[in-house]
Amino acid sequence: MVSLVGDARTVGTRWGTLNAADTRRHTDAMVATWRKRGLSDKQMVAKSEPFRRFAAKFAPHWLDEAAAIAQAAGTRPEFYTAFLAGKYRDLFFVDECTSFLAVGDATADGATLFHKNRDNVAREQSAYYKRIAHASNPAGFHTTGDTSDTGLMMMVNDHGLAGSADVGGLPEDRPKGDGVMNPYILRVIAEQAERCEDALEIIQQCIREGWYAGGRKAGTNWLFADRHGTGMRVAQNSHAEKHWVFHDTTAFLARGATPGARLITGKKGKITLRDMNAAATHPSICFETSISALTVRIDPKQPADLSSMWFALPACSPYVPVFPAGKAAPRPLVDGTCFEGGRKLLKHRKANAKNGFGSGVVLVDDIANRRAATQDALYAEAEKVERAVRAARAQGNADKAAKLAAEGSATACTRLMQFLAEMKKV
Repeated sequence: MVSLVGDARTVGTRWGTLNAADTRRHTDAMVATWRKRGLSDKQMVAKSEPFRRFAAKFAPHWLDEAAAIAQAAGTRPEFYTAFLAGKYRDLFFVDECTSFLAVGDATADGATLFHKNRDNVAREQSAYYKRIAHASNPAGFHTTGDTSDTGLMMMVNDHGLAGSADVGGLPEDRPKGDGVMNPYILRVIAEQAERCEDALEIIQQCIREGWYAGGRKAGTNWLFADRHGTGMRVAQNSHAEKHWVFHDTTAFLARGATPGARLITGKKGKITLRDMNAAATHPSICFETSISALTVRIDPKQPADLSSMWFALPACSPYVPVFPAGKAAPRPLVDGTCFEGGRKLLKHRKANAKNGFGSGVVLVDDIANRRAATQDALYAEAEKVERAVRAARAQGNADKAAKLAAEGSATACTRLMQFLAEMKKV
């Protein structure tokens, strides 16, 4: 198990040591690309100044964390900060990401459900829990992202707020170009917000004060859901936003009319976390480009310890639980090993399997059956762990709950890795 809990330098050193090779490789590749495009080293550093100012205002511990990561990974700190500041502007999105939620009376037990499939280039992916000790008291959060950087693609924090940042917001009629990109605004939200309304206020502040860099053609589509049963969509560009609030319903940012989406919308009042995962792995939503996924059931009373969090790296791989009371994640999830094993499943997809949005992933029958059996076993084991953790918490034994949660996460990841290892033999 890997704990990313502590002061900024401790967390950064731990992360940078664990993912040193990816950090060096990705940073060096980006720097080389910028040099080919005519930027001098001095210009690279200068262009990262808005990011530095943003961090100094909203989250000064990020700069200490980044410096420690760079030092541990063996790369120049100023280049690594420039990498964090500029990497997302040049990524090519093959498919739009898919985020959706179910809140209030739409779910089987009234607890908020949230999901995102991330579609992007196939960089190594990481899933982890992080909480940095700082005077500003940032909240801890579970998240996924690239193994080489600190931005968030989707998250759920200890307050019970889940969120994602997707492409496809308001049309960008006045492209801005400088500032910060949405993975870092989402991290501010993860560390500072408790409700959907808090997230909206942070987005509005970033627009008002000119922090949001934005895209060339469109802004950001945000989706949030909190433990209080509220969901919210926010669409923005560099100078404006529109938002919609949801109660007792489902909402999709994309692909809401697909067969996969109907697995959710057709069960209003009975939707469970398993239904969310089933929708997310349907070939009308799960693509070759779906490099990571997160599904969350937010516990309305004790979200930091009793929520249910399931990660898939990539999205066609079995979902594996990380029990939040453990405040850590299995190393294969953190260092990209699960992702490297999971992406090999794509070798076992059916040929010519298509859907209306692109190349949906349909595994060959034998592999699909093995995946389903592994997923069922993970669900069954998770139910036992969750009952045991709840019982320990009810008895007031937080240490026992944390130990059970960490052991449960490690055991579940071991089962996943055994399944992925078997795929090499097929």
